[in-house]
Amino acid sequence: MWTEICFYINTSSVSEKFGEIELTIENQSYRKKLYFSSEPVTIKLLKDYPQFFEGCTVLLKNCLNTGQSGTVLTFNDSTDTFMVQIKNLNLPVTVKKGGLYSLYGIYRNAETVADPFRLFTQEGLIQEK
Repeated sequence: MWTEICFYINTSSVSEKFGEIELTIENQSYRKKLYFSSEPVTIKLLKDYPQFFEGCTVLLKNCLNTGQSGTVLTFNDSTDTFMVQIKNLNLPVTVKKGGLYSLYGIYRNAETVADPFRLFTQEGLIQEK
């Protein structure tokens, strides 16, 4: 049985970018490594440190669209090529091959899924140029 918990953490006073939190629910403790920064990241950074980013919402900038197959789009952020699963294709912009986009979404471990980046909302993709 899976249980999902959504919580917000005020990280404005955190000085380190990488850290760990502990959550205790009904006498059970859970630990999660996190990246505490609102700065854009790269796919290389996500792949190098998946334990800090998996399940977290991150921002990728200057991603070049290199193709699309159904609800999966392929991008390159100059560090690596990656696939993006878009849950809702009713986007406010038409995604064009060769266009640059900023992507805001949830990272999933690239070693366990083919499309490591998932966008859920219309605000998750912004055309840059």
